Amino acid sequence: MQANPNPPPAKRHGVRQTLAKSSRNKQPTPPAQCACVREREKEMSLSIDLTTHGRELQGVYDRIISGSAATSWAVFSYDKGASNELKVQAQGSTNQHC
Repeated sequence: MQANPNPPPAKRHGVRQTLAKSSRNKQPTPPAQCACVREREKEMSLSIDLTTHGRELQGVYDRIISGSAATSWAVFSYDKGASNELKVQAQGSTNQHC
């Protein structure tokens, strides 16, 4: 951009310069997202809900860590319908016989 060879009067120069600087600092507004994109982002959340089944999760974890004979392994999965709720799918002991 080239400088204007005929600058405005000094009295008005400060106002125009301030306006030009403030408009240069503005970030462009991102385009609005459609509802389908927002819904897909919501479904793809990387957060895990540990509170819904928290007591069960903590109990199984504590039994495994403590060396309990009743529980030495567990399988965790996401609850159906609510993709970020972690729950205990199965648990058992290597001492169990089928």
